[in-house]
Amino acid sequence: MPETSVHEKRKDIDAKPTPTDVELIDQVLHSYFEPRADRNVVMHRSLRSLTVSIAALSARDLKEAASQETDIDVLMEALRRALAKNANHAALSQLQLTTRMQALLKVEGGSIKVGEVQKILGISRQAIARRREQGKLLALPLGRTFLFPAWQFSAKGMWPGMEEVLLALRDLDPWMKLAFLLTSNGRLEGKIPLEELRRNKISDVMEAALSFGEQGAI
Repeated sequence: MPETSVHEKRKDIDAKPTPTDVELIDQVLHSYFEPRADRNVVMHRSLRSLTVSIAALSARDLKEAASQETDIDVLMEALRRALAKNANHAALSQLQLTTRMQALLKVEGGSIKVGEVQKILGISRQAIARRREQGKLLALPLGRTFLFPAWQFSAKGMWPGMEEVLLALRDLDPWMKLAFLLTSNGRLEGKIPLEELRRNKISDVMEAALSFGEQGAI
């Protein structure tokens, strides 16, 4: 049987520009020529870098990038392959770290926005903001808003012990907290802290969190 092409796999990739594509191009051109110098510079240099990067990719690299699930995944994969070809190890390491963090954010139900957190906890947006600022909720900044990992909540609210563990990690970057909770930990005999919390091993996870927090704050 002939190999299924990327175009056959992805219905959203079409030979002709869609109305959405045309609108996007119009937005790009509008931003490119607008008087704001900072936006103009970012747009110009980003497009130039992206054009050069894509031009350097092989047919196989392009196929792999185009087969990704979302637009941002397509971009990240294309950049990863371009950086690898150019042996830009520092930039590649940073991109790989970003990709790993995005992958962590997607696991265990992904993330939810503040409106969904309101429904789960039954409190106001202001109360959620206070708990986030106090370190009692894990929230990842995304522009002017925040994403809340869904796995910190059970059907009845936050998992028992989750708030205490987050407070033990309060001096760390949100992504560091995310990494602690979702990756295996030596103090837990290689087990994952989130899974141990769900098993009600709160004291064990607290001990691991305090140690992790002290190391991360150095």
